[in-house]
Amino acid sequence: MKLRLRNHESRETLRIQLPSPCSFLQLQETLSLSLPPPHPPPSSLRFYLNDNDLLLPPSPHSSLHSLGVVAGDLLYFSSNPTAFSAVSVTQMDDRNQVPDNNNNQETQMQELPQFEEPMSQDPEFSAETMDIDASALSERLSEPYFLRKVLGEELGDSGCIHKLLAISVHAVLLESGFVGIDPISGLRTDRFHWPDEFPSPVSFHYSLPELLRSNLTDYVALKFQTLGHFFQVYGSLFKGSSLYKLSLDETRFAPTLNLVWENCDKNVAMDDKKDGSFVSYPESEVFEFWKIVKDGLALPLLIDLCDKTGLALPVCLIRLPAELKVKILESLPGADIARMECVCSEMRYLASNNDLWKQKFKEEFGCTSGTVAMGNWKKMFISCWESRKKRNRAITR
Repeated sequence: MKLRLRNHESRETLRIQLPSPCSFLQLQETLSLSLPPPHPPPSSLRFYLNDNDLLLPPSPHSSLHSLGVVAGDLLYFSSNPTAFSAVSVTQMDDRNQVPDNNNNQETQMQELPQFEEPMSQDPEFSAETMDIDASALSERLSEPYFLRKVLGEELGDSGCIHKLLAISVHAVLLESGFVGIDPISGLRTDRFHWPDEFPSPVSFHYSLPELLRSNLTDYVALKFQTLGHFFQVYGSLFKGSSLYKLSLDETRFAPTLNLVWENCDKNVAMDDKKDGSFVSYPESEVFEFWKIVKDGLALPLLIDLCDKTGLALPVCLIRLPAELKVKILESLPGADIARMECVCSEMRYLASNNDLWKQKFKEEFGCTSGTVAMGNWKKMFISCWESRKKRNRAITR
């Protein structure tokens, strides 16, 4: 199996071939030998999903498949134990391959036991796993945390709305695997250079790390311009492809993005919504912005560029558009939706939708008449689940 491994410090990406199946220890040993001398000890290498979620196997001999890693995935790595100041933990149990997320002591969430579904093939299922307390989640959701990191590095003291929106779009492309380039020299540019005055339109260029090793003839061009209170973003391949266009409402997204930037160095806690969703206003708007840019611009350009250059696209659930992920969640029973919440922060966000849990409540417990019209449907689902479990236990006795 092939994996892409990106150095957290230098952002250089390596493509390595691994045996299939492959253990976590084999991954560490292979990467250690692939790095320039002096080779770091294999045991010192740490791996992260989405540059934020630490992979922590129960054993060095655990398979990568049991950790949810598949061919083509992008993993971040570092041998510096303090490289990541705040990370969530993705840990798999080889016995049942159900993820268990633990955070640092300050924001440690309760240990999630296995689900127990009455009269089902999974006798260890329990409702506690569904009852995830928002205040005890990871210190940062991956997308808002990554955005804050990029804004803190690139925006400086300038609060210009256009620069703020452009750098936020830039952050989505970086998270999707792109790197900024200078099309004249063909070299990578590590900083986002926005002009002091905005001579609309402004263009920026991106490519993939794998393409920088050869002659740079295919890359992505983005053009930014304004139209009233809309920030227009156009993207296409330099040598021709479909043109993708976004119209971002400055009045909708600029206040949220500005709030994210202003709190780059602060510890901002998330608040529960009254409807049961755990994501507060800034984070929910960040996720909506991220979904619009990634589904409407970053992923289509990534597909076009890979198709044009012959690169293989990673086969991964997380690469799917958000709408398809939601459709997948809607097709699952409530127990499996709760499991999906443990996969990563984006799935936790999508699976926290109150309307989704209302739909699951109606499907599994019948008509919703007589229940509260507006409330935390997930908690009501858990309550009915526990009651049904107790009844079924009493019957089996």
